[in-house]
Amino acid sequence: MDAMNGRSFWLRLPYRLSEGLHLIGAFLIIPILTLLVGADVALRYLFNAPLAGANEIAGVMLLLILLFSLPFSIGADRHIKVDLLYRSLGSHARRIANLIAALTGVFVSLSLAWHSLRTVSSEMRYNESTLLLQIPYWPLSLMMGLIALLITVLFMIQMWDALRRGK
Repeated sequence: MDAMNGRSFWLRLPYRLSEGLHLIGAFLIIPILTLLVGADVALRYLFNAPLAGANEIAGVMLLLILLFSLPFSIGADRHIKVDLLYRSLGSHARRIANLIAALTGVFVSLSLAWHSLRTVSSEMRYNESTLLLQIPYWPLSLMMGLIALLITVLFMIQMWDALRRGK
């Protein structure tokens, strides 16, 4: 990622973590999900015997793919922008737009982290889980909260860059 050039170890660490999570999602979870869905479809239509719980597992895997790839897209500055509008802005207006986007990202990711981490204890206490396979929710909420904190750090670095370098 270009964002890591010339940074100290501590400023490179969030980017390395986001790359690692993305690679796990792209090269481990997506192929397993593809095999799972393929096997479920084949068994369903060939033998009228679908895999029990395949939909629940697929749902959890889709959530993991999203969670594992989101920090990477934010760290690489590949999140959604209105590119036509953004390119037409001057350097000062672009800097302000970057600051506002990063500040908004910090607010949203901190809100997600707070809500996700706040629910972990109640999900553990009440044994909240999926219906069929009883996959507990609390590890997913914990993971979502921690990844949201990683995203917060990435947005804070982007905010710092916008203030310091005007990027």
